[in-house]
Amino acid sequence: EGVRTLEKLQNGDKILISSQTGSGKTFFILHTLLPYAVDVKNTRIYYFVNRRILQKQLQEEIKNKFPQYQKYITIETYEESTRKFFCAKFNFLFYVLI
Repeated sequence: EGVRTLEKLQNGDKILISSQTGSGKTFFILHTLLPYAVDVKNTRIYYFVNRRILQKQLQEEIKNKFPQYQKYITIETYEESTRKFFCAKFNFLFYVLI
């Protein structure tokens, strides 16, 4: 699956990686996809997570293990990205999720 992902990236396609917990997504992204995206394609990665604690853990791991790539990866929760989208698209000042 990782090889097909890199092939899609070579073609300039946007990719979405979604899989069950413990399947190796984060390992693949940090050890293969992120270096490739930066060193070969000179592009960025947007990494969406469902929990703030996971966001903080990933940010800390990248800071400690991959500091050279920190500025090339954005890690946001789904809630943060949705809020930004709706606020920008509809010019809202606040976004409330109920």
